[in-house]
Amino acid sequence: MKPYHVIKAPHKFLATKAAPVAAKEFGTERLKEKTARMMITMMRENGVGLAGNQVGIMQCIIVVNVNQPEADGPSFRGALINPEIVALGDARESKAEGCLSFPGETSIVDRHLTLTVKYFTTDGEEVIKTFEGLTARCVQHEIDHLHGVTMKDVEG
Repeated sequence: MKPYHVIKAPHKFLATKAAPVAAKEFGTERLKEKTARMMITMMRENGVGLAGNQVGIMQCIIVVNVNQPEADGPSFRGALINPEIVALGDARESKAEGCLSFPGETSIVDRHLTLTVKYFTTDGEEVIKTFEGLTARCVQHEIDHLHGVTMKDVEG
């Protein structure tokens, strides 16, 4: 399966809000192929997360692959379709982040250490899941992308 090309800043797609995936697309081979290709692309680039608009897919799709020590929260690998933050933990942390669309650059970004997200699987199953640590940071970063917001927009 051929990977996508990662869009680099300052491309207009990075500042554009993505559209939700339509219900009729759930369970289709096309949606499963998109997420599989996104995962391959992210892993080829040594990333931990990737949003649809970073590869020219203007839909609310993110893929995440975080393998973190159990002390920092459980590892997670998967696709989140139409992710929506439903709760944010009180604790926050400012830390350096990188981004595949800004190669070689980092930004200090303040993020919540935990968050709960409602999303769908590629088959349309609704999931409500709480993320912690690096996975929580990654999910927040990728959801920002879906809203046309990059780490450069929120650094500080």
